Amino acid sequence: MLSVTPLFNNNNNTVAEAQEYDKYRDSSYYSQYPTDDNKYQCRTGPFEGFFVSSVEFCKHIKFDDKDRKDISRDNWTGTQGPPGPQGPAGVNGTQRPAGVNGTQGPAGPQGIQGIPRPGGITQLNSSNVYQITTNATIPNNVGVGRILSCDTGDTVINGGYNLEVTDVFHSNINVLQNQPVGGDPSTGWFVEIAYSNATGTTAQMTIVANCFDNPPLRP
Repeated sequence: MLSVTPLFNNNNNTVAEAQEYDKYRDSSYYSQYPTDDNKYQCRTGPFEGFFVSSVEFCKHIKFDDKDRKDISRDNWTGTQGPPGPQGPAGVNGTQRPAGVNGTQGPAGPQGIQGIPRPGGITQLNSSNVYQITTNATIPNNVGVGRILSCDTGDTVINGGYNLEVTDVFHSNINVLQNQPVGGDPSTGWFVEIAYSNATGTTAQMTIVANCFDNPPLRP
């Protein structure tokens, strides 16, 4: 007949004892009545009230809590409480002095030279200046004015007039205006003259203006 020898003061032995109890629950190692083999009646333990072959079967077996499936009930989490009041503001830190300026870096490389443009006009000549004229007759005791206008986009450089009379010594000539007109830059020239003569003769006036020919050139 198989006998069980219990071991003490060892966790592994405690588990082994529990397994042995389960193994022999339906065997001849315990009985409701005393026999030659089962002569010890358990007062406590898993076989309380039964007769067993050894008093070791009457001892209580305690299992490690880690083997319990409902261990989570001991680790409940309560409801989170309200946040605490805000703490006082911290003291402002002292301002630090400004840092030392760094040294100036070296000059960068020279850039690529741009595309040269054609040279500008350096002198006035017949290729870029043209002249316009107009004629007018001034009756005796009358003032006459004429305007000469350059082509659109061109600028007047200067102007003037020429007056022809038959009796110079008895003629009165009053130049009222002799100046550029048309804004800035001026685009024309204006001349106005008042003429009188004791003999009643007329005068012939010629007005001249020189204009700078801005591109495109005048045909």
